[in-house]
Amino acid sequence: MDRYELEDKKTKPIFKYIVKLARSEDYYLYVDFEKAYRKARAMGAGINYSVIIEVYRNNRTKEYVGKSTYKFFLGKAEHYPNAQEELHIYYYITAGYWLNPNEEWVKYLSNDTHTV
Repeated sequence: MDRYELEDKKTKPIFKYIVKLARSEDYYLYVDFEKAYRKARAMGAGINYSVIIEVYRNNRTKEYVGKSTYKFFLGKAEHYPNAQEELHIYYYITAGYWLNPNEEWVKYLSNDTHTV
């Protein structure tokens, strides 16, 4: 299993969405909202509860944080446009494993000279 490498809490990630089961630390990363939505909806089709965590930058702390703006349960989506800021993205990435590693991203991240 892979992990997305993130230097610290203030490093801008390549992805915009994290999809995961509510009680799991493992995650899927997406840039495209539609792909993230389809994955979260499929994961939350049964009794599993899944979420889409959108990446935001906290302007006060300059850290990238998550907001659970979509939650899925029994195949139904609930949208929370005013979701509260949650944990920093660095936590999500280091706590679990990256379940859909993208070869292009892995090469990009392994290059020490990359900039976002």
